[in-house]
Amino acid sequence: MTANDQLERPSKAVTTANITDPELAALLDARKAVRLQGAYQPLALDDVRQSCANIVPLIGDGLTLLDVARLGGGGSKEQFVLRVSDRAGTARKYVVRTDPLETVTVSSRPREAEMIELAGTRIPVPKVVFVDDDARYFPQPTLVMEFVEGVAKPAIAGNAVTGLGISFGEKHRTRLAPQFVDYLARLHGITPSPEILRHHAIP
Repeated sequence: MTANDQLERPSKAVTTANITDPELAALLDARKAVRLQGAYQPLALDDVRQSCANIVPLIGDGLTLLDVARLGGGGSKEQFVLRVSDRAGTARKYVVRTDPLETVTVSSRPREAEMIELAGTRIPVPKVVFVDDDARYFPQPTLVMEFVEGVAKPAIAGNAVTGLGISFGEKHRTRLAPQFVDYLARLHGITPSPEILRHHAIP
């Protein structure tokens, strides 16, 4: 056993006295394995494009890969837009959301997919079309969901603020507030479903 192995492994006393959530334990083990692979390298677009080409037939029959491009924003995940066309020539877009090889925050793609599915019982959400939870197709666990057209923030923004990072201004706040409160109330009215939350352990 090397010095690195000793540093990476918790003591027997810790593992015996503290029962760790199985999904979280798997995430932490995967992170430790990544750290032993050497210096961090960002995901290469060509590698992501090849991974997307491999999973396009699994998303739907008759789909053809058109393009893969990086999406801006997002500090804890790397995100890409996947463009495909169906047999009729109609273009479709999906969001590919994957873990960087190193990240500040670690989260579970299966859990994220389940939370989106559960939220979809009460509010509009993008449909998840593919989950690569064991990194079989992508370098890291990955989620693929429908692309939702829209505007993330007004073109002319106010001063930056803590949290959201932007002040929407009185005009936009007045229009957004009722919808925001409505959706927030719906979210709080959701009853957890064991059938959907299969990767969530009961405390």
